[in-house]
Amino acid sequence: MIRLGCVILKFFHLLIFRSRFMQEMLKYVLIVDDDPTMQLILQGMVEKAGYKAVIAESGEKALQFLEVGQGNISVILLDYNMPDMDGMEVVQAVRERKQLADVPIIMQSGSTDLKQIREVIEGGVYHYLSKPFPIEALQVVLSSALEESKIIDVLHDRVMQGYAPANLIRSAAFVMRTRANARSLSILLATLFPNPARVFPGLLAVMMNAIEHGTLEMDYEKKAALIKAGTLELELERLEGLKKNKTKEVAVQFIHKDKRLSVRITDPGRGFDWKSYVAFSIERERFVNGYGLLKARQSFDEVKYNTAGNQVTVSVFE
Repeated sequence: MIRLGCVILKFFHLLIFRSRFMQEMLKYVLIVDDDPTMQLILQGMVEKAGYKAVIAESGEKALQFLEVGQGNISVILLDYNMPDMDGMEVVQAVRERKQLADVPIIMQSGSTDLKQIREVIEGGVYHYLSKPFPIEALQVVLSSALEESKIIDVLHDRVMQGYAPANLIRSAAFVMRTRANARSLSILLATLFPNPARVFPGLLAVMMNAIEHGTLEMDYEKKAALIKAGTLELELERLEGLKKNKTKEVAVQFIHKDKRLSVRITDPGRGFDWKSYVAFSIERERFVNGYGLLKARQSFDEVKYNTAGNQVTVSVFE
């Protein structure tokens, strides 16, 4: 009788969840974790960061929620270690569902195993957070993931409505000076590719790197410290407002030739040691920076840097 009561309660919970989705049409962060204490901690962090949360205590329950409210889940915050389905099994099940394939998934775990972290990132996870992580790091990742989720929805709409001019443009040249320019140009250029939703995350990452590191001269260590302090956005706005940075330009070229679609980005900075960002460092995984190259490699068939590291060419083969 108790077991039946639990089943009925879960069923009504699912119905209420669906009804709330259909009536309010709100966007939620889905927290998937089997530990009740961690559920409360994560819910508090998500809500303190300014977002609404819904909780699933298992991978199976998460998939049920996603089936009934898939259009209302913007981000999934997923635990790696769970009894019924581990985190990567949930990721695989989500990615197999066409309507959910592009929902950003943030994996969180207490493990510092670099092999596991690489598996997670290469498995299509948006970001990996190593416990314990500060709320500022979660806030930055959530904000970025939610923004990306909204833009990918727009890209899907443009493709469905025939707005994407793929195969119509052979070459184009642009310049950008700000992060806002980088976002707008990433959306525009993504529509020139056969699969805009696939290339957009990597394109935005390398575009933002060109602005933040090449134009604003923000290095990895400084960015990590600003994220931890919760002042990254304020500092980036300050740097963009400096007179010396307002005239700096990042050159962007789109080239469609010989069944290859490429974007070449050249920034005015001194470059960086891009090879070190191919290898994993556990300190890097605790924050949100250092992911640009990894995201680009997920999004494109080929990623090439020049020797200095201030020019990157990302390509998709037809």
